[in-house]
Amino acid sequence: MTDGSALHILIVEVNLDGHHAIYLQKIAESYMRLGHVVTVVVSENCRNHNCLNYLFEIFNHQLQIYGLKKLDLERAFKSKFGDVGREIWLWNLFRKTHTSIDKNRKVDFVLLPYGDYCLNAFGLLGSPFGKSAWGAICMRPAFHLKECGVIAPTTVLLNIKRHLFKRALQIKTLNTLFSIDELLPTYINKKYPKIANKLVYLPDPAEPPMNLDSTELRQRYRIPLNAKLILVYGAINERKGILNLLDALELSPALCEWHALVVGRQSQEVRDALSTVRWSKLNQSNRIHAIDEFVTDEIEHHVFAICDVVWVAYVKHYTMSGVIVRAGMNHKPVISCKEGLIGWFVRVHGVGLIVDSNIEGIQKVIVALEVKRLSEELGKAGYLKFFLNTWPVFFARLLANSK
Repeated sequence: MTDGSALHILIVEVNLDGHHAIYLQKIAESYMRLGHVVTVVVSENCRNHNCLNYLFEIFNHQLQIYGLKKLDLERAFKSKFGDVGREIWLWNLFRKTHTSIDKNRKVDFVLLPYGDYCLNAFGLLGSPFGKSAWGAICMRPAFHLKECGVIAPTTVLLNIKRHLFKRALQIKTLNTLFSIDELLPTYINKKYPKIANKLVYLPDPAEPPMNLDSTELRQRYRIPLNAKLILVYGAINERKGILNLLDALELSPALCEWHALVVGRQSQEVRDALSTVRWSKLNQSNRIHAIDEFVTDEIEHHVFAICDVVWVAYVKHYTMSGVIVRAGMNHKPVISCKEGLIGWFVRVHGVGLIVDSNIEGIQKVIVALEVKRLSEELGKAGYLKFFLNTWPVFFARLLANSK
């Protein structure tokens, strides 16, 4: 996209939970380091988010923030017409927002770090960004998974979504649709080769590990040096399967040396659950360690350095997870669900062990990972699979395909 002059890049991201904030911060920073001017569209409630404050400190003259009204977003996400109503409402909101911003300064390129907000609406209604070129990163398409050997449900709705996805790829102003799922571009290339060039695989990125003193870090986070540590990382909600893990640790005497490290902003449901007496043994022995806050790069490096195993046994999660990438980067094996892309990576690339959600199944897998040789082999397989999933590779591919 660089031609020697500063372009006006519009980045639309309404939600700054979990990976959304990390993607927004790093993508906006990459454009501004190239000299471009960036307007970020976020919920008005996010104006004081850590990632935006960080960007303002460095690029205050290149960065503008456009706040979306809380009421408009609530109407979208609480639509009585469900996902369809949400997507169409957001599509219209993005159209109005683009028109308003474009009037003040011509928008050269629009990027949605999370295109799934209204991916189906793109296929149904076209682009909401007028004549501006645009691109988006999609993370949740699932219509192809079953045909690619992934354990996932199939419904008539998925066939409709596949058709809408095809229509989205045919929009003339679309430069590139990026997929963090490596199976999707291969599938589209076989199914629709004439339009497959607009879909590009974008490896879900992570920071390479740093050379850190794990003993010092464990002391800092008040975790016993001899404890075996399972990391649950990201946006912490019930779909992470965390309640199943804690039940297994609470009720299994064989796992008394294992601790849980729960890192990331917790949903209110999880926060309420953790405050009950349900896991009295774990709490009494200080075996639950929680960091309930926005996770900085520093904290991410720390927790992946000190953990022994990474938990990705999620519930009804069928698409990609950046946590499995971070685990591989750090040579850490994962405990995985059998469904979805996470389960596929474990089966095909041997980066961890698959677990059933029952207590006995979880106990069996955790005990197996106490064997150092097995744990190291799985961690090495994860590293070999994901060590190239770095931010420089991500940016190079993103920028090369956004011209």
